Amino acid sequence: MATTNSNPFTSKIIRAPALLNDTKIFLSNWNESLSVDENINKAIEENIFGRPARSYVKQFLAAFKERYLFGDERDKALRTLVREGHDDTVINRILYYHTAQADPIIYEFVTEYLFDLHRRGESYLTTKEAQRYIRELSNEGKTTKEWTDNVCNRVARNILTTLRDFMILEGTVNRTS
Repeated sequence: MATTNSNPFTSKIIRAPALLNDTKIFLSNWNESLSVDENINKAIEENIFGRPARSYVKQFLAAFKERYLFGDERDKALRTLVREGHDDTVINRILYYHTAQADPIIYEFVTEYLFDLHRRGESYLTTKEAQRYIRELSNEGKTTKEWTDNVCNRVARNILTTLRDFMILEGTVNRTS
């Protein structure tokens, strides 16, 4: 029997995994004299991402706002780090931190599931194992609604891809289900 969760996990990771390159492009092209909306409109108009699909840009910008716009000095500090060309490893770790804070299912997966694997001395994780864990979260009522196998699989694959892109995990993600 599923229990309800006051802050259920969402499947938004399906639409927006790490997005590191586009995030860095947007941060480095940010004009400090423009508002958030003006910067977004400028990025879209100038197609700084080089993407033909507007739907991708909209999904990216929605994820970007959730992850990296805080309305305080952290915004500017992050943009400054990227513009000044600081070490990518450091920047990626900071971006990972904010991504995990913005998407609780990533945070849960790392702090509960991956940490437990590490504690047991296991260093190999299959996509199927990650999918099973995500399925358990859904079965326990910790997701917005009960997820189909397809949604669980896509969430698991995108979490693994995101963690690989942020260099939390190494290896390839099997794209078959």
